[in-house]
Amino acid sequence: MSSDESGRQRWNIWKQTLVQLDPFTRVLFLYQLKLYFDRMMERHVKSFQGYELARMISLKEELDEFIIIEMECKKCNIYLAAFVDILSYLDAIYLKSEMKFYKSKSRKLVESKPYCEKCNTKLEFEKLII
Repeated sequence: MSSDESGRQRWNIWKQTLVQLDPFTRVLFLYQLKLYFDRMMERHVKSFQGYELARMISLKEELDEFIIIEMECKKCNIYLAAFVDILSYLDAIYLKSEMKFYKSKSRKLVESKPYCEKCNTKLEFEKLII
């Protein structure tokens, strides 16, 4: 069995387990996961200003089900912070599914495409695995 298959199997078991948790425990677990991702992402961030601003929005608006990831446009050499649903992020990592990205506009999250607004190049991000 390849590591990809093993990762997919483990993630599917995790997801089944999450569904079976009572709502309170599920929220606590996802919040702990969010804190874990925040700590890991801090070590990899290149543009602290954008990332920290997104974190402040996340705290103020109580966006506990979202993590903030930093995306990079290699062509323009810019870094952008994006909001991603925790489960969507993990699905993208382990199941290779499409991820929904959001950006903050007037205190609301708006679905966004993972492309640079300046040059229309696909944005890249570092995959942090649990």
